[in-house]
Amino acid sequence: MSAKSSRSAVTRGVQMSAIVVASVLALTACGGGGGGEGGSTAEPSSGGVPYGASKAEYQAAFEDIDPITLITQTAGAPGNVTSEYFEAYQDAITDWSGGKITFETNYAYSIAPPTEVSAAIADGRLDMSYTIPAYHPEELPTANALIDMSISGQQTPLVGYLQLMGWSVELSLASEEIRSEFERMDLYPLLPVYSLGPDVFTCAEPRSDLAELQGATARMGARLHAEQLGALGVQGVSMSLAEIYEALQRGVIDCTVINPLTASITGTIEIAPNARYVPETGFSGGVGALVINNDLFASLPLPARQLLHDRLDVFVEAQIASVQGAFLELVTATEEHGGTVEVFEQDVRDALAEVNADIIEASKTSLTGVADPGAFVDTSEAAMKRWYDIVVDLGYDPEITYDDFAQWQAAQPADVFGPFLDALFGGDVLSASRPS
Repeated sequence: MSAKSSRSAVTRGVQMSAIVVASVLALTACGGGGGGEGGSTAEPSSGGVPYGASKAEYQAAFEDIDPITLITQTAGAPGNVTSEYFEAYQDAITDWSGGKITFETNYAYSIAPPTEVSAAIADGRLDMSYTIPAYHPEELPTANALIDMSISGQQTPLVGYLQLMGWSVELSLASEEIRSEFERMDLYPLLPVYSLGPDVFTCAEPRSDLAELQGATARMGARLHAEQLGALGVQGVSMSLAEIYEALQRGVIDCTVINPLTASITGTIEIAPNARYVPETGFSGGVGALVINNDLFASLPLPARQLLHDRLDVFVEAQIASVQGAFLELVTATEEHGGTVEVFEQDVRDALAEVNADIIEASKTSLTGVADPGAFVDTSEAAMKRWYDIVVDLGYDPEITYDDFAQWQAAQPADVFGPFLDALFGGDVLSASRPS
């Protein structure tokens, strides 16, 4: 990759913050905060740690704070791509707090299944974890409206994913309404919406054009999937993540819409190794939310709340690495089980593009939970385009597909995503909603 320097990326991130103000008007905004190893740049309210505080400053602030243990949960086994980014975040928190914040981590949804994670955090079975906003369309209407708009992003494993990540993090942290929705569920959203990567459509048998899709059944995981699948002649079926493998195995469904991280923990590719996607538009994408019990968060000492917020940069950086690993796993697993990752034939691409355009146009006049749907859609579309431009301008190649992703990644330095992270966190994306 011929990425520009981190310095230019940070400059672009700072310039971007001015545009976020316009987003605020449409999304009823708030914002977000974090710091690196450098020195302080601003004074907090009494008892807190300055924004941009170094690790040494944080550790000094924790010297007189009693030990804190947080009960957490991940989706996969230790070290799995669905666990390692949360593990990296937890390790950073423990390190920066001088060992004062530790975690009791439960793996593989052992405390609460995916559909119950939010309730488990609210009622105290868990203190914090990542959850899936799409499971709560009534409680989180604005968050789900934002998820709907993911269909306008690119669906490629490099530029498409980075575009979706920048767009989702920026706009969700800028939305006071999304934050309020979580808080009404007794959850504090440290990171309200973050992309899990573009979805793919995987089937037991190869299905690449409209004729082959006619009459097929597919698991759907977002509220737009029924309309999108219907436009392709596919019948959508609602089911939990835990049911996907057996449903494919028994022929209850022929296919599933799924993101690579979820495919990893469910073993889907073993039975449905024929993956298809549309590079220029997609299915309503999978997203996560990093949340903590609202009352618990409010009770923590201010330095602890600030640290949990400030190290979201580690969470996102590690999540990007995990998703990249899941992309590679998708490619190798499809090959191992006799399938491939391919682009849909043109008739499917045209049909999906048409239904997505209709959805976006209809959303401008009616979007559940959004007071001004026209402004909401326009803001989302502008941010999506802006993040595509940012990512491409940084030197990431928009032509990279699953076919050449493994070769591309193998040739990159370890800090290949540094310029993107500088662009995302170098401006106001995290700083404005920092606890104080």
